[in-house]
Amino acid sequence: MTSDFWRGALALAVVMFCLFSENAATAQQAPAVSAPNGKIEFDAGALNLPGPIFMARAAGTVTVPIGERFGLQADLSASTAPGFITTGALHLFTRDPAAYLIGGTLGFVRSPGATVLAAGPEAEVYLDRWTLEAWGGIAAAYPTAAAMPNRVGPFVMIIDAS
Repeated sequence: MTSDFWRGALALAVVMFCLFSENAATAQQAPAVSAPNGKIEFDAGALNLPGPIFMARAAGTVTVPIGERFGLQADLSASTAPGFITTGALHLFTRDPAAYLIGGTLGFVRSPGATVLAAGPEAEVYLDRWTLEAWGGIAAAYPTAAAMPNRVGPFVMIIDAS
């Protein structure tokens, strides 16, 4: 399984390098972020965790350009499932909207059970209608229970979306 992970990571790196190299040579590349923008989300519903429980979530994102080649994005959310949970992330990136995004992210999750901090590089590859996203790095978990030890270790997330 470990060798499959490294093969997949190498394949992603090669695809990203090829796309980045091809587009870096193009003089008429679109800006990383064309104008300040954002979005707001509201979700509500019921979960069945041994019994029904109401859940609500509010989230927002703001993205601003930093010159032509870079962007900065801030994400925040709060939810009530189960218990009050808040999350946030700050992304600094360069991007060709037709091909890729490469940057770094610092994020946190605060829940009744723990606070988790995570930081590391992120990448996206845009392939027609598909987007392949990856984020990895180091995460630190600080449990609220005194008997639980703090933990620090690597993490990797790979997501495909259409």
